[in-house]
Amino acid sequence: MNNDASLENQQHNRHAVTDLADARAHLINIIQQSRRYLHILSENLHPNLYDDDSICAALSAFVRQNPNSHLRILIHDPVYLIRHHHKIMPLIRRLPSKISIRQIIAPAGDFPFFLSGDLDKSLLFSQEDQGNGHCNLQCRVTAQQLQAHFEEAWRQAVNIADLQTLSL
Repeated sequence: MNNDASLENQQHNRHAVTDLADARAHLINIIQQSRRYLHILSENLHPNLYDDDSICAALSAFVRQNPNSHLRILIHDPVYLIRHHHKIMPLIRRLPSKISIRQIIAPAGDFPFFLSGDLDKSLLFSQEDQGNGHCNLQCRVTAQQLQAHFEEAWRQAVNIADLQTLSL
């Protein structure tokens, strides 16, 4: 009976995400609720989702709120991020000890696109460019599965040369 209640609770906390505005609201909610870990796996930090002042402000607050908080980002295509002055770039350059970003070499279809936070919150995209997907704010199973995908992709990913900072 306890497992049934747990499953019902997890399903109750799952929300369909149907458009970009809804996706941005869920992204901000997950970022604000997370305390230590955020992981983003994205095609290119899609400009309609992540190139947004409110998203960048939430990410900035997240990495500054706790000395142990860390944001890791995996992207397939860094071109937009680098060439089009993505709003997250100043944050990445200012806080390299708090934000790590790498490029996935594996084909885009090998991994789902998502945001996960603190091993129990997730926003999984079926169509990242349109903001379609599902958000779950209390499901360790889903978040841990996404975390396993993220760790596998992170091991295979490479540093993005254009984002490397020089230490003097």
